[in-house]
Amino acid sequence: MLRDKAYRYEQIWIPHDGVAKTLQTGRSTVEQLLDEDFPIMVVPRLSRQHGIDAARKVLPSVYINNDKCYEGVEALRAYRRRFNELTKSFSDAPVHDWSSNGSDAFRYLALVVQDRVECEEKGSPETEPLLKTPKFTLNQLFKDNERGNSRRFQKSRI
Repeated sequence: MLRDKAYRYEQIWIPHDGVAKTLQTGRSTVEQLLDEDFPIMVVPRLSRQHGIDAARKVLPSVYINNDKCYEGVEALRAYRRRFNELTKSFSDAPVHDWSSNGSDAFRYLALVVQDRVECEEKGSPETEPLLKTPKFTLNQLFKDNERGNSRRFQKSRI
């Protein structure tokens, strides 16, 4: 499907859980895309609230095509937290419904571009990638995951 699109892919960002192997294929999304020679990066695993804050910050500088992205805009409008009438407060986690997938996709986008927006606001020129390629292999990631270790992706600031 990706090859049928009329795009030239500079980077394809996938969620942090894209390194997990699926029961259906026995392979991860990362493995499948790397086998097809797509340029892959994994979005760092950060808290949901961090992603929501990033989306709020990035949203004013985003151009959205109303015709092609109507459903995505509606998902962002419908994304909300559950209100508890007894405690008169909102829950920490958003409601998981039809709007979650589109809103989560925008949240991941915001995490990736957040640093770029900050650089533009400061007037800093981009001279190198904000996220550097990790110095380990996919097999090392799987072994670390089986042992319960986790690695954080390093961010480089310009």
